[in-house]
Amino acid sequence: MGKIAEDEKVDFVILWVDGNDPEWQASKAKYTADKGQDASANRYREWENLKYWFRGVEKFAPWVNNVYFVTCGHYPEWLNLEHPKLRFVRHEDFIPKECLPTFSSRPIDMNLHRIEELSEHFVYFNDDMFLIDKVEKTDFFRNGKPCDMLCEYPLGFSGKTYVFSHTMVNNMNLMGKYFKRKQIKKDLKKKMLSPKYGKYAIYNWIMYMLPFPNLIGVLSHHLPMANLKSTYQEFWEKEPEILNETISHRFRSISDVNQFVFRYWNLFRGNFEPFNVLKLGKMYAVGADNRELYDTIRNQKKRMICINDTCTQEEFEEAKPKVIECFEHILPEKSEYATSDDLFAYQAKVMKELIKENSFIVIGRGGDYVLKDYPYLVRVFVHSQYKDCLAHEMEIMQCSEKDAAERIAKTNKYRSDYYKHFTGREWMDARNYDLVLDTSRYTYQQCAEMIEAIVAERMKD
Repeated sequence: MGKIAEDEKVDFVILWVDGNDPEWQASKAKYTADKGQDASANRYREWENLKYWFRGVEKFAPWVNNVYFVTCGHYPEWLNLEHPKLRFVRHEDFIPKECLPTFSSRPIDMNLHRIEELSEHFVYFNDDMFLIDKVEKTDFFRNGKPCDMLCEYPLGFSGKTYVFSHTMVNNMNLMGKYFKRKQIKKDLKKKMLSPKYGKYAIYNWIMYMLPFPNLIGVLSHHLPMANLKSTYQEFWEKEPEILNETISHRFRSISDVNQFVFRYWNLFRGNFEPFNVLKLGKMYAVGADNRELYDTIRNQKKRMICINDTCTQEEFEEAKPKVIECFEHILPEKSEYATSDDLFAYQAKVMKELIKENSFIVIGRGGDYVLKDYPYLVRVFVHSQYKDCLAHEMEIMQCSEKDAAERIAKTNKYRSDYYKHFTGREWMDARNYDLVLDTSRYTYQQCAEMIEAIVAERMKD
C-alpha cells in the first residue's frame, strides 16, 4: 500500500456562508443574477450543523495540519478563533478585489492556491460535507499524490438552464484541448483498469472497450476532494482566460468551469493513486425520504457524507432537526474548535429571542436554566432504566454490550459536566424539573400525553 510521509502536512479547507446574516443578505440584494446564472436560495441556506463538521474533524482526523475556514468575513459566535490549527480566511485575503463580493463558490474554489501558507497537499470541503468516522491521511494522499478514481462515465445533462450540467460539460470540453481518449487509454491503462475501484472496475472495463473517439466524462463524486496546490498553479498558467472569466461572475453561470478541472488535470496526466473514493463516502440529496441519510449518520455506515441541499422549504424544515439529532448522537462532545462560554451564550441568546414570538422545545443545552424566568416553561427530564438504555443503544448502533456501555457512560458524563459547568446544578437532580418520566415504565405515547397535559395546565395559569 502506498504511503504518505508521516511528516507530510495535509490541510483541510472548508467554505462556509451564513445565509441568515442580515449584512450578507443586504450585500447580495444589491446584485441580480442574469439569465443563465443560478442564485437559488438553497445555495445559501443555513443548516446550523457547522459545529458537527468541526467535531468530526477533531475526532476523526486529529492528524490534520491546519483547518482553513473560508468565509466572506462572518463566522459563528461560538467559533474558537484562537484554536492553534484554525486559520480564519476572508475572501478579500486571496480573491482579486474586482471579483468581490461574490455569491458563487467558483471564485473561491478557483483561487484556493492563493491562500497564504496553505500546504501543497490539501483536502477541499464544502460546508455540506462531513466526516462521520475515522479517516487517515492515506485515504486522501499516497506517494505524494491525490487518491482518486479514473472511471469513465458519460456526462449527463439536466435541462438547458441547469448550471451545474453546463459547468461539467465545460470542464470536459476544456480537457479535450489537451487530452485525447485514445492516448489516455494507452498511457493510463493500468490506472484506468485498477481493481482498487471495486465494483466500479467492472463498469470501467466495459467503458474502456467502447470505441468513443473523444472524452466522454469521468465518474464524479461530491465528497471531500484531495488536491495539490501546485496543480492549481500549473493550470492557472495554462488557462488564465477561462478561469478569470469564471471568477468574474458573482453568481454561478452556464459558461463557468469549476474546481473539478483541477481534479481532471490530475487524472488525465496520471498524477493520482487509484483508490475507491466512493467506498469511503456517499452524497445524499435531501428530499421527501431521508431515512437512508439518517441511518448512515447514526450508524456511521460511511466515513464521509455530503448532505446536498436541493429540497423544498418544507422538506428542509423537516430534515434539519433530524440531521442535527443524528449528528448529536455520534458527536455529542464539544470540540476545542468551539469556545464553550461563547457557544452557551449564543444558544441562550437564540432561545430568548425565539420565546418572544414562539413556543418551542429545547433538547438539552441547559434550556431549563436559560429560560427559568419564563412563566410558561415546563421542565421535563426523560430517562430509562440502565438495562433498557443498554439494549436500546445496542440495537440502534448495532454494537456489543461493552461498546454500548462505554458510549452511554461517555455521553452521560459529557451532558452532566456541561450542565454543571453552565448552571451550577446536577443534571440528574429531579428537583430541577417539573416532570420526570421513566420510559421503562411508560410508553413513548404515554409520556407524550403526560407532557401535553402539564403544558396545557401551565398555559391556563
